[in-house]
Amino acid sequence: MKRSLWCALVLAAFAQVAAAQDPVAAALTAGAAGAFADPAKECSDLLKGGDFRISSGKTYYKTAMSQSDSGNRNRILRNAQTNLTDAIVAGQGKLATSWYWLGKADMALGDLTGADSAYKKAVGLAPGCKSDLDNSRQLVWFRLLQLANDKQKAGDNPTALLFYRAANKVYSDSPLSYLNMAALFGQTQQNDSALHYFEAAAAAPYTKTDTSAVSMHNQSLYNAGVMQIDAKKWPAAIATFHAYVSQNPDDADGKKGLAQAFQGAGMADSAQAIMSSIGLTAGGATKNPLDSVFQVGVVQFNAKDYKGADAAFATVLQALPFQREALYNRANAQLALKDGPGLTATSKVMMLLEPLNDKYVSLAVAGFQLTKNQADLTKLATDLVGWPVAIEVTDFTPGENATLTGTATGRDPKDAAGKTIKPAPVGIVFDFLDAAGAVLTSKEVTIPALTPGQTSPIQLSASAKGITTWRYHRK
Repeated sequence: MKRSLWCALVLAAFAQVAAAQDPVAAALTAGAAGAFADPAKECSDLLKGGDFRISSGKTYYKTAMSQSDSGNRNRILRNAQTNLTDAIVAGQGKLATSWYWLGKADMALGDLTGADSAYKKAVGLAPGCKSDLDNSRQLVWFRLLQLANDKQKAGDNPTALLFYRAANKVYSDSPLSYLNMAALFGQTQQNDSALHYFEAAAAAPYTKTDTSAVSMHNQSLYNAGVMQIDAKKWPAAIATFHAYVSQNPDDADGKKGLAQAFQGAGMADSAQAIMSSIGLTAGGATKNPLDSVFQVGVVQFNAKDYKGADAAFATVLQALPFQREALYNRANAQLALKDGPGLTATSKVMMLLEPLNDKYVSLAVAGFQLTKNQADLTKLATDLVGWPVAIEVTDFTPGENATLTGTATGRDPKDAAGKTIKPAPVGIVFDFLDAAGAVLTSKEVTIPALTPGQTSPIQLSASAKGITTWRYHRK
């Protein structure tokens, strides 16, 4: 018993020294630890058995979590570690409760490797505890993402990457951390690393009813495909854009990417078939001269002549200031040029038209980041997290008798404190505009209360002379 106790004390002492040297552990233990929470019933029913060392370890952990002083909290947590490690060394490692509470103590002390190992052992012995421990992982994961973001905004990219990698160690079932790392590497022109993390983000598990997660997954796929084309990895780009288009069959930009990948691989017929399907390589003269200018912009963008593409789409927008494809393509050209002021101006127009278009939001965020406009970035994030629905318009027919069809999808809205807002009906006003952006008529639709991922169709018609486009806003 003395030898076992000595081993436990050495392990606890080693953890204390490691924490002092580890900036991740230091950052996690410096902040408030949060209140103690009993395991969910489906888990607590499985945490049975064990002698006084396990009950003492749990008691120490519970006591520690009520301490506001980090020094006291960490000292008591190390007592919890000592008791629980001693119990395991003494032969109680076959009990899920030993590993469950040891993992909790490890996590609270910022020992992410130890916590990950203990949690896995606990879930292996008590599968009913997986959801409970996943929640614990996600809380620390989110804190690490916040720390990484703070360091990134301060220009300390090496420490930001340290926190991002720690976040991935804690919880890997989300594209978000990988996507942030990819963007960071992309901004510093480390394209191989950026591609690696875009691919990791695209491969990460995600909840298909979570519109935010779906958007991140799609963005990751698309960006990975673009970078694979840049790297001339044609087979990989074809596979990536195939996956993207299969999940987003109406996305013209995805089809253009697939066509470019086919073209690069020497499969000209396949490339031409796709481009023809979206009306960009049809033979003969076009009826509208602006169509030719638009197509020139597409060709220039695909050839990485972003300055020329920007000028071409700007020409289209001078005549048609609310032409969505031209706005979207120009914004992407400005992003490639790192033209922060230009991108911000273009994306603001787009967001006025469709404030809940995920692609538009992504470009607006990029513009604010390039211009270091933290105030508008924070406001956008605050507004977006509170919106109860996402809206996708799938078809619009302009004219005197205009029609519009789309889908509303429930989000998981949060208030300023991060508390989930109960689903409720929401009124959306659609304005139908003329070519100059003047409102000709408006229609209101009431979207029923939707749970996250639940959908509701939108179908509207409007009558007025000169309707060319539309926008919407919350009532």
